[in-house]
Amino acid sequence: MPPSPAPEDRSPVVASLVILFADVFGYGAFAVHTVLSRRRYRPVLDDPMFEPSTAVELFVGLPAPVYAAAFILFAIGLLMKEVAVERRGVTLRVNVLALVGLAALWWAWSTAVVAPLEAWILGSKT
Repeated sequence: MPPSPAPEDRSPVVASLVILFADVFGYGAFAVHTVLSRRRYRPVLDDPMFEPSTAVELFVGLPAPVYAAAFILFAIGLLMKEVAVERRGVTLRVNVLALVGLAALWWAWSTAVVAPLEAWILGSKT
């Protein structure tokens, strides 16, 4: 039986797993939120007067099954990385990077999609 790792060797494992949980939960929540938001924003894209940006086309115009599959494959990749990579420091860094990427996605969604589409919706109601 191999010796138990020292407490300082286990700290990246616990931190990595906590951040991995936040990553998987956060990306899942983001995917569900954006897919459900498509119902509200789809009529705006069908309006011939609205010129969608690339970000709007990516987040709202991509077919929902393809969009959901991308997030599922990304989450599976994050989980498989925990098994495949033996150095826990590396997995911790990858998980933190994925969390930063999630924050960037939320920011891009809010500024490039929600803000212009909500402004268009409010402007069309007046």
